Amino acid sequence: MPSTTEFLRAVLGSGTDGGWIETRAIPEPKVEGVFTRPLFWRTPEQAAMWLRDYGSRMNTASHGMFFGAARRARRPVEWWAGGKNEHVDTCASLWADLDWKAYSGGKDEAAERLRECRPAPGIIVCSGGGYHAYWPLHQPMSADVARAFNSRIVLALASDRTVVNPGRVMRLP
Repeated sequence: MPSTTEFLRAVLGSGTDGGWIETRAIPEPKVEGVFTRPLFWRTPEQAAMWLRDYGSRMNTASHGMFFGAARRARRPVEWWAGGKNEHVDTCASLWADLDWKAYSGGKDEAAERLRECRPAPGIIVCSGGGYHAYWPLHQPMSADVARAFNSRIVLALASDRTVVNPGRVMRLP
């Protein structure tokens, strides 16, 4: 398993084009009305340092650590707002979320679908209740084109159809 920095660099790109990396600590289980403030970083190293330092100061069993699946070209104006689709211009990866409970064969069927997928995902993360699969790109593509490709991946894998948007947050490994 790559380090957090290596993972973020692979999924989000090198960062030479700028952009912000969004991170969030979300309570688990989710609690209605509990606020989760997003934080924004310029480099994978900064985001990884936050994860390491934050995780060492809190009970990480009570919070899931998440990141924006695409760099945010602009930070939201409101300090409390998370990055949304309109904050993303390009994507350096494609992604899918395969929840085990969505497959009649559970974890084994989800794993088999990923093994049979071509091209194979470059990174697979076990999220605790499924797999997050990533296809890092050689060159970033527009957010609209990435959404269209993510939608095709959903059809091919029968994965979660709500996880195609460029503003999506995903669980960190």
